[in-house]
Amino acid sequence: MIGRWRAELRDAALEAEFRREQLEANADWVGRDAVVGALVYSSFGITDVFALGWTATALGLVALRLGFLGFVLWVRASVRRGPSLLLDAPVAVGVQALALAIMLVVTTARSAEAATNHLSFTLLMLALFVIVPDRLVRVAATTTLAIVGYVLVGLAVYDMDASERATHVMTLVGFGAVGVMAAGQHHRVRREEFLVLREQRRTNALLVDEVERREALESELQWLADHDPLTGVPNRRALLRLAEQAASAARASASHMGVLVIDADHFKDVNDRFGHGIGDLALQRIASVCQSTLRLGDAIGRTGGEEFVVVLPATDLDQSKAMAVRLRDAVAATDPRDGVPALSISVGVATFDPRHDMLEDVVQRADRAMYAAKGAGRGTVECAVDCPSES
Repeated sequence: MIGRWRAELRDAALEAEFRREQLEANADWVGRDAVVGALVYSSFGITDVFALGWTATALGLVALRLGFLGFVLWVRASVRRGPSLLLDAPVAVGVQALALAIMLVVTTARSAEAATNHLSFTLLMLALFVIVPDRLVRVAATTTLAIVGYVLVGLAVYDMDASERATHVMTLVGFGAVGVMAAGQHHRVRREEFLVLREQRRTNALLVDEVERREALESELQWLADHDPLTGVPNRRALLRLAEQAASAARASASHMGVLVIDADHFKDVNDRFGHGIGDLALQRIASVCQSTLRLGDAIGRTGGEEFVVVLPATDLDQSKAMAVRLRDAVAATDPRDGVPALSISVGVATFDPRHDMLEDVVQRADRAMYAAKGAGRGTVECAVDCPSES
């Protein structure tokens, strides 16, 4: 997953994702550290003056250091405006190359201070390992070129014997090797953390999806437990629960409650002639028409094959019968379409008297009235008490 030598993710797309994710954090700490490093680097201009006096060479070195500080401040401001600038190799390489070039100029100008220059160069390499983010190959290449350049300049300007030169070279090479290994380990650890975090996010997303799926399933199961899947109206159990609640409210307020039992006329003939698919559409249409006709607070449920029950809270007998007629007329006025023939319903009406009625008895009376309506020729409304029939 992570390359051994490059310390980068082998999957190019994944490596690009890692770099994008780290971009803003890298821009913040790299910019801050670069400015601090440049400030320290430019402050060493004081030592240039002490070592060389107020000479043109010393002032030139001070100008170079201050120019480098200005350049870093400009890069910092640019990176703050657009963190993606960190992904551009020329920017990072330019900062490093300029710092190293100035170091080589300082080395040439202050050739009598080999030990001091050697220490300064070592600190500069350390800064490269710390500041350059997530680019092991780049920092290793830059460090190698810097060591080669510094050694070549040192050979030309330092007055050292072979033993001293070898010691300096070996120190730089050893320090560079240790720095590359440390940077590589750091880069690998950051990518491993990224992979772990990415897997945690994926797992969390899967868990969230699973929870949402289960909640949706539970909601669907709850809906199915209370509704008829064909027509979408409450099923028998749910409707009886609503009816019990309405009956309790009627007892509390000493008011009546209407109960209608509806049956689709000639439903067996519809199934036999047109098929069960059309029969299902017919039931859906009856349920839909009744729902749109009922008042707010009324309830309808499917209690059997082609049978529906309507509960009318706070409704007396005359009002219940009027609603039954409205439902019958609304169904009869429905235009035949989609293969569904003209429809009609028979309705039985009964009322719940809170003083002495049981809900089950009222439903049975309405059911008997419905059968009476069928016997009267279908498409009619019959009451369970002595009231005029409406045909």
